[in-house]
Amino acid sequence: MVTIRLTPQAQEQAPPVRRAGLWWRWTRAVTLGEIAGFSVPAVVAALALGAGPLAQLAVILLAGIAEGAILGLAQAYALRTALPTIATRDWVRATAGGAAIAWTVGALPIMLGESLLRWPPAVLALLAMTLLAAMGLLQWRLLRQHARRAWWWVPATAGSWLAALAAFALVTSPLWQEGQPVFLVIAIGVLGGSVMAFTVAALTGAALVGLLARPGRAVPPTPTQVSGTR
Repeated sequence: MVTIRLTPQAQEQAPPVRRAGLWWRWTRAVTLGEIAGFSVPAVVAALALGAGPLAQLAVILLAGIAEGAILGLAQAYALRTALPTIATRDWVRATAGGAAIAWTVGALPIMLGESLLRWPPAVLALLAMTLLAAMGLLQWRLLRQHARRAWWWVPATAGSWLAALAAFALVTSPLWQEGQPVFLVIAIGVLGGSVMAFTVAALTGAALVGLLARPGRAVPPTPTQVSGTR
């Protein structure tokens, strides 16, 4: 007699992560993806100079979502070898959603101007944390199914974006001046975006390698287990 039982199979250990290979794949793909993605809001913001606050907010928000989608595609490509079970569509949605939240918060100074500085410091700190952590938080909801202590991805990505934004400001602040032609404003923005892209790619790549290299990482179980008796 042959008996077939449909039971969850014990979780298997995922194959070990090749650290150097994953870091380089991630850093290269994310750098290029963020350069391409950030070029969209950089160009849109330059073209929207002189428009009303509501119009600027609308176009920058849409451009920010486009940036997140492009970045999400690049990150999903880099993740294929390490976490092939994460659907590209889900990762792109999470990344674009995080970008939408971050760009909404980042656009508040356009809408409110100096009045924003009169808000309570605790509220401003919460907004800053939301801007930095939104993307990592939505991505964490996918990573937690595949890696132990995946919550570490949230502060790691927030810190990476903080360093990347600081690098962007260090490059662009001395170069941007009032009255510059649009092409020069765009060129400076793209230059700063390239520095920002490499910074966030390298730092998040290191965080990802460390996260996936932790012992006990498991792959999803197979749906059936067949056993036979006679």
